[in-house]
Amino acid sequence: MSSRNEQLRDRVWNVIGTVESRGLFVHSEDLPIRYNPAGGSKTKKSSLPLIVGTCVLNALVPRSAMLLVGGHGGGKTTLIKLLGRMMTGSSIDEVEEGILHGHPQLTEEKMVATLKPGPLMKEGKEVVVWRRFVTGFWKILDEINRLTPHAQNILLSMLAEGELKYYDEVKKCEEYCLYATMNPSDSGTFDLAPPFLDRFGIAVPITMPSVDDLELILASRDEKLFGYDELWQVPAILEVEDLLTIWNLADKMPVTSEASEFMRALVREFGACIRVDKSQVQDPNIDSGLCDGCHFNTTKSVCNKVLIPLSVRAAKDLNRYSKATAWLFGASEANVEIVKSVAPLVFWHRTRFGRDEIAKSPFYGDRFQFTKHLVELAAARFAKREAAFTLIEKFKHGKASKEDLTELREMSKSDLLVKLDYVRFAKELNRSAYVKMVRR
Repeated sequence: MSSRNEQLRDRVWNVIGTVESRGLFVHSEDLPIRYNPAGGSKTKKSSLPLIVGTCVLNALVPRSAMLLVGGHGGGKTTLIKLLGRMMTGSSIDEVEEGILHGHPQLTEEKMVATLKPGPLMKEGKEVVVWRRFVTGFWKILDEINRLTPHAQNILLSMLAEGELKYYDEVKKCEEYCLYATMNPSDSGTFDLAPPFLDRFGIAVPITMPSVDDLELILASRDEKLFGYDELWQVPAILEVEDLLTIWNLADKMPVTSEASEFMRALVREFGACIRVDKSQVQDPNIDSGLCDGCHFNTTKSVCNKVLIPLSVRAAKDLNRYSKATAWLFGASEANVEIVKSVAPLVFWHRTRFGRDEIAKSPFYGDRFQFTKHLVELAAARFAKREAAFTLIEKFKHGKASKEDLTELREMSKSDLLVKLDYVRFAKELNRSAYVKMVRR
């Protein structure tokens, strides 16, 4: 199994290398990754191409959905189409047949299924014919924000329940990789609701290439003249069965206890508030005076910068993509550094931030960079919380004293999560019935 594991990992890296070496998509920005290699104790530094690597990473997670956000002409759809060829073994024409191009006139019949006219007219039978977008494994939805709210709800049903219904027929969509592109500055588009965006496990911003990137792009083979050579330029490297195997291998990757604690703390930091439950109260909010006079309203806090809290689904997706990243790099386990690198990609499209904070220098409205900043703030706070974790462990084993609870309360004066969650948890663990039970 280990040789099979290594073989699949090498082939995934071969996909990334093929895209870069043959100029299929050029972008110089990288995602830094620090991990502990299997069989080694020293932390290793590496990197993953931000856009290509994230797109490949999405295919390593079961029933995944990814959002590519960027302006027109950035190569979003072309990249996903070529990856579909290399990672499923399907021809480029077959991948293109499964692309759904978003526009306001896209009806359920054009998007999901239609009825065979012959049996319907002759016998009155409703024979459903499902569209390639529904039946295919590699699903591409181009310009998703051109879909009407009704069309978005149809797609939401597939992402949420793993099935689509048309008349009396139900189609299970159990195994798929979905990619959606959007141009946020495009006119004539529709807003995507937070519950809908939350169904996309990961998202990446497609920024314009640098001068050096453009030099490589202009020097590459002209695809309009020659097309794509599917034997040499865009070869079939993986098959669907390989991806299904990788799903199981990645799922078995262990997560360190510290990384698990960090995931929970991150998601909680993006939704915690001492005054209200942000998931239940929309007004007042951080833009309308909710944080005025609050003890935790500081520049190093996360709570006073987030409008919409993260969901439980965000925590699950962060766990999945962190394990997939650990598998891809051959790490012994998913550690805190891997989680910290992946978290901004999992979070930035799901939430909304205070308009004043995100508009400031150096972000100027850049949601992805602002999310990276908040993750760094949360990571710094997490590092200072180690003493609180030690005290909680004492409470779990029934070895804590009154002084420990007093110390925890003192920490809560400067740490919102300790105040909201850890002190309450410690009080529950400090009950005499629990202490007697764990001491037996």
